Amino acid sequence: MARMRRLLPLLALAALAFPATSNAAPTISVQASATRGAAPLQITLTASGDAVSYHWDLGDGTTADGVTVQHVYQRAGAYRVVVTGTGLDSSSSTAALAISALGVTLAAPRVATYRHRIRLHGRITPAARASVTLRQADRVIGHAHTKAGGRFNVRLRLRSAGPLTAVYEDAVSAQAAVLLRPIIRASVPGSHLVGRPLVLAARVVPAAGGSIRVRVYQDGIKRIDRDFAGRVRLRLTASASRPLSVKLTTKPAPGFAPAHKTIRALVRLPELALGARGPSVALLQRRLVDLHFALPAVNGDFGIHTYEAVIAAQKYLWLPRTGRVTAGLWARLQAMNVPKPRYPGGSHIEVDKARQILFDVVNGSLRRIVHVSTGATGNTPLGVFHVYSKVPGFNSELMYDSLFFLRGFAVHGYPSVPAYPASHGCVRTPIWVAPAIYAEHSYGTTIYIYWS
Repeated sequence: MARMRRLLPLLALAALAFPATSNAAPTISVQASATRGAAPLQITLTASGDAVSYHWDLGDGTTADGVTVQHVYQRAGAYRVVVTGTGLDSSSSTAALAISALGVTLAAPRVATYRHRIRLHGRITPAARASVTLRQADRVIGHAHTKAGGRFNVRLRLRSAGPLTAVYEDAVSAQAAVLLRPIIRASVPGSHLVGRPLVLAARVVPAAGGSIRVRVYQDGIKRIDRDFAGRVRLRLTASASRPLSVKLTTKPAPGFAPAHKTIRALVRLPELALGARGPSVALLQRRLVDLHFALPAVNGDFGIHTYEAVIAAQKYLWLPRTGRVTAGLWARLQAMNVPKPRYPGGSHIEVDKARQILFDVVNGSLRRIVHVSTGATGNTPLGVFHVYSKVPGFNSELMYDSLFFLRGFAVHGYPSVPAYPASHGCVRTPIWVAPAIYAEHSYGTTIYIYWS
């Protein structure tokens, strides 16, 4: 025991000379100037604690050393920063920090039609469920909500030109350049009847979409080629039943795509009957005259003379003898050629009993085709005859300017010429045409009467 008491002072001196070694790891912490922001994200990282050295794993494949580190995360993503602090005794400890470098992408079609829906899609990084704002210039045009994987889809209608961007917090996508295709609104209003105004009305919507070029074709030939800065109001001229093709094209303003539109306008010919008036009647009369159906004048008045010429045309075409001009008759008149008499050459008269029409031929040329009425009982004789007597003016039986060819049978004018055989055997013509036939044919003129 006494010996132990003598050793205690020596042990105390030894403890003072050789202190015990500590194995406690350093205490460290880490701070960042920002932990979230749009990529490229520049931050300053600072470590604190009782370590004597600091080593950084920045999470993007790069490292650094020091108490303070500045770093730029170029690409969007989620990063884990780990700093390792080492003490004097080589012990170490770590601290970690999450960094989010935000990014957003946007994809859009190259061209969008004004006020038509288009599909926009994109993605945010790091993936999360969040709201994305869609902008055009300084204007919010819509919102989208992300789904799994940070992806979003949205359909929008564009009403103005300009690039689009998606915004997620302070991250902004690259611009999606979308050209806006305007709409051409064009029409040729009205009934499209002959003689009615035919006016092209057109405009570009929106008006900022550009100027408009108008080309008008008929029968494959370009009739009009003009540019208009604003609204179009253009008077058109079209032939009956020949459609106009109107082609409209925009010269696009910046940010807009060209637009095209084609419309067709067919000028219709109305149904006509006794009492009708106007340009369509004049068109009918000109066509009847061109085809040599007897008519005294082209005056736009559908009177009895025009009615009789229509009857003659219907007889020639084997159509019902109504005296009305329908779409079918218009088409037949426009398609047909000038009728030919059965016997060419010389001056003569031909009467087709089946059709109830007369061909007046003068010096080898067809002068006119006349609506006639032959014998009600079918007694008008068939054969070849010659004029043996001419009686001018009216006689007691109201026969007018008569050309007699057999006994009491004659070609003559008469107050009533129905669309069917109604005479006592003569060939009745309208009174107004009788003087011309009478004057053109002398004694001996041949008259052919046949059944076609």
